[in-house]
Amino acid sequence: MKKAFIFIASLFVTANFAGQFSSCGMEKDDDPCSKEEYKTIEKTGILDPNHKSLSISVYDDGGGLVADAACHADMQVVYKWTDGHGTVSPPMKFEFVTVFGYFPQGPIEELSDGDETYWSCEVNEAEDKTKPGGTSYGINVTFDTDAWGDASFPPVEVTLRVSYSVYDPDAYAGAQ
Repeated sequence: MKKAFIFIASLFVTANFAGQFSSCGMEKDDDPCSKEEYKTIEKTGILDPNHKSLSISVYDDGGGLVADAACHADMQVVYKWTDGHGTVSPPMKFEFVTVFGYFPQGPIEELSDGDETYWSCEVNEAEDKTKPGGTSYGINVTFDTDAWGDASFPPVEVTLRVSYSVYDPDAYAGAQ
């Protein structure tokens, strides 16, 4: 139930953001991004000292280079200790990537549903707002156990989510 709550709350924020605002200050009716199909891919995994990384990308999910490079993609990581380890964030490293580079990590937000503490990091960016075309957005996460020396770590549950506009050249027909 707790995981479902975090996911539903995240979808609500993402859906409201995508529905109310347009790309880079354009009026929604003139914004090609608002005319394209919007998709979300997600992957959940358990990281521990023996399995330290998890990745997701539009390309690897079977989509190829189908995300619109000119439209913002919402990339989010939600993670928690599997044993309720406490209120200290697990040592994590994030990479929010695209075909031609990466985006700086956003702030880490602490969330709680009363029983458990979660952490979330999100980036909402476009590869190149001036060049519509196909690209891929993705997230790479590493459980950085070396950051705390010889400490013993319980596993961390991580959910990666990428929401993006599917590139459609017809959406740009007549765009200014």
